[in-house]
Amino acid sequence: MAAYLKQLLFAALGLALLAAAGNALVDPYGLYGTPRREGLNALKPRQVKQARIFKIVGLARQQPRIAILGSSRTDRGIDPADPHLGAGALNLAYDRQTYDETLAIFRELLERGGNKPPEEVLIGLDFFAANAHLRPMDDKSEANYAPWRPLQLLFSSTAVADSLRSVGRRQLKPRDTVYTPQGLRIGFEAAIQAEDGHRGSFYASERYYVEDLYLPPPHCRFAFSNARDGRQPMADLAALLRLAQQRGVRLKLFISPSHARQWETLRAVGLWEQWEDWKRQLVRLNADAARAAGQTPYPLWDFGGYDALTSEAVPPLGDRQTLMRGYFDSSHYTPALGAQVLARLHGGGGDFGELLDETSLEPRLQRVRAAREAYARAFPGEVAEVGRTVATVLKEKRCRKEAGAGG
Repeated sequence: MAAYLKQLLFAALGLALLAAAGNALVDPYGLYGTPRREGLNALKPRQVKQARIFKIVGLARQQPRIAILGSSRTDRGIDPADPHLGAGALNLAYDRQTYDETLAIFRELLERGGNKPPEEVLIGLDFFAANAHLRPMDDKSEANYAPWRPLQLLFSSTAVADSLRSVGRRQLKPRDTVYTPQGLRIGFEAAIQAEDGHRGSFYASERYYVEDLYLPPPHCRFAFSNARDGRQPMADLAALLRLAQQRGVRLKLFISPSHARQWETLRAVGLWEQWEDWKRQLVRLNADAARAAGQTPYPLWDFGGYDALTSEAVPPLGDRQTLMRGYFDSSHYTPALGAQVLARLHGGGGDFGELLDETSLEPRLQRVRAAREAYARAFPGEVAEVGRTVATVLKEKRCRKEAGAGG
């Protein structure tokens, strides 16, 4: 019996070591620096499915000179190789990055950077991330911040499965997207052309925002605080701003330049006033953190509005050949538009976006309202189409009443 147990133990140990060796060789998330070999492990499509592992366990530990944080909009639109950033920039944004995650990554960068934290941190701010009722993603895990996480992943059965899915891949499927080594998510053009073109992507994006982000199930609510579980996203953001001021970190904040149809979606779902109030809170929190530290507020750029760039014409449904310059869908902008964001953040000219502070905020909100009315007159078909999509989704939604919930 003892001999049998010993053999079983050695067999289990051997399998575990084999799994670890295979995961290290294939390196499906790009964590271990294993050389990429064509036909073996050069393609890593599972990085996108496990973006929190790739970016928190992998990239965030590289102590970047410039760190880029935010949601999937920033993930897809801000190229860390852009000339305005120089060498040593890494994109640490990913799908549905909530403010508490942004704060956790920021702390990780400061702790691991020691006396050399990032010289600059760019943060793309998105309204939906302020929703205290937003559900966390399935791959969100505090374990990703643990120092032993890379070793644990070597023996992970999930990593084994992802290694098997990745090994030997010689080409990507039409709908696959992948990451560059610096963390920019690429490959959307092929995905758009494989579907019904940009307009099909716009439909899907707008449906998704109404279903899962602006009014997420099960209660279909938007609020800045959630009495049920105590979540307060704006408090997390305030903590980040205070910490950055205390540590002398240079921040650049910006509201993402989604397409005008995204703001029409937000308006049609009844959240325009909350959107404006969110901008007011951003300005107030930024000013409060600065006053507490005896410093000036961080630059806060608002690209969330209606202008020539954000109102780019959308090709007709079924047009798989025409590619928009600035957008993949109504939420996500391209690196070409992201380059103009970076130019403004780093002192470039042009009139794209506006700086927000306690003086400029209310006039900016008034100008956005006026620009929205002009957009509605110029593009009545787009406004009506968004309205129909939102109405259809709201009719389909099944929402659970939340007794006694605050906020």
